[in-house]
Amino acid sequence: MVFRYPRPREKGGAEEYHADVYFFLPPSLGINRETYPAEMFYRDMRRYIRLRTPSVELRAIPDGPLLRLKMAIIRFADDPSESNSKEFVDRTKLFCSILKSALRDGSRELMQKKGDGDFRKIFLDTQSAIDRIKQEFRNLRPLLDVSRVSPRDLEWFGFADEFVSLLTNKWRCRQYEDLGSAPEFEDIRRFLHDRIADEIGYRRECGYPSVPDPADGNELLLYREGVLKKIMASVLFLRVCRQRDGVLAENLVFGLAAAIAMTFVTAVSFVWHGLFLEPFSLAFFSIWVLAYVGKDRIKDLLKLYFKNHLKRYFYDYRTRLHNALGHPVGCCREGVSFVPENRVPEKVLTLRGRSFLGCLENAESAEEILHMRELLTVRPEKNKFVLPDTDVTGIVDIMRFNLRHFMEHMDNPEKEILLPSGGHLRSRTARRVYHVNVVVHYAMDEAPDVYRHFRMILARDGIRRIEAVPNPDGGILRRDPVF
Repeated sequence: MVFRYPRPREKGGAEEYHADVYFFLPPSLGINRETYPAEMFYRDMRRYIRLRTPSVELRAIPDGPLLRLKMAIIRFADDPSESNSKEFVDRTKLFCSILKSALRDGSRELMQKKGDGDFRKIFLDTQSAIDRIKQEFRNLRPLLDVSRVSPRDLEWFGFADEFVSLLTNKWRCRQYEDLGSAPEFEDIRRFLHDRIADEIGYRRECGYPSVPDPADGNELLLYREGVLKKIMASVLFLRVCRQRDGVLAENLVFGLAAAIAMTFVTAVSFVWHGLFLEPFSLAFFSIWVLAYVGKDRIKDLLKLYFKNHLKRYFYDYRTRLHNALGHPVGCCREGVSFVPENRVPEKVLTLRGRSFLGCLENAESAEEILHMRELLTVRPEKNKFVLPDTDVTGIVDIMRFNLRHFMEHMDNPEKEILLPSGGHLRSRTARRVYHVNVVVHYAMDEAPDVYRHFRMILARDGIRRIEAVPNPDGGILRRDPVF
């Protein structure tokens, strides 16, 4: 799940972005507040928060990020100081990240024009732009071949070169698959095949380990691709400092609970003195035992009551965000809890749109509703990139969920059924699936709210598919760039 928060306004105070995700869980999954506490949810979720990659078209990269990288390399080769070294590394990472996004967007736009009459011209122009970027980037290596530049810096450039090679091959392979087996694209597929083979040969000549081998498991190829991807994207990621939210308020109300409990014991003490009971008598002993039992119960019950009510006003965790320079960018608060249906907004329930069959299915035991909420506060005056001439277009919040706990109590994923065929009943395999509906609500200041409804089709052996569900009016809610 990815949220793309736009760049906040330069003027005004902090910008706030709200996101709510409602999971409608069928009772057959056995997921509820007792079996799936909040801490288990956070263990199943991994979050990555980073700056949005600057949007640059493929044709604009040579005269933009690549040119700025060249100037940084020239400065570093003349004076390999710590600041110039850091700029060289950051520029290289940023160039690779921009190229990755440009290849992704360019490939998507290219495949959308597959049926156009000028598709071949657009295709060749795109491939020429890719080849130009690769060649101009590799032409920068001789600039580092000076005595002042250490072998480790040359090795760093080699890592970036290897990543660029893997990246271009990855998207050319996807283009090859998207073209299908149509005979009119045979020449284009042959072109892509030759370019991919040439790039593999280039990595082999350079001594890069990421060379595929048909007779091998190619684990080294995938390992290096994953590691290099994380290294190059690290320039965009924000540093996070996570801590529990509402700690002060929680301690204050717990102190209030203790004070009320102590007031009860003090009142009992006053009453006891008023009754003129004998010290160290059985009555004295019984009253004080009951008083302390009452004190402990009152304290624990009040703590539980206050804690449950605090969840409405505070979040579970607060994460402070800092850029690569250590400057605070903003704060992200997150919370999760099971909520009754009467606390779910009417708009969300309308989008959930239970069918008559679904109502009958959950007639005996209602759906469990897991609510995840997030509040991101961004300070526009601090929302700057580590490189001064690079504009920040927003923040990307990436959340990955492990659904293994949702699948623990599912039945076998397949079942044999009998179907008539040719005068006989023949056995066929049917798939058993479970539906988990997810409604996402996104809101920001001075902008219309965005709602999306998805349905996860799950089986015990994994996710079958994820569907975008039409809204009650019959159409699918618009695809918004924020989600």
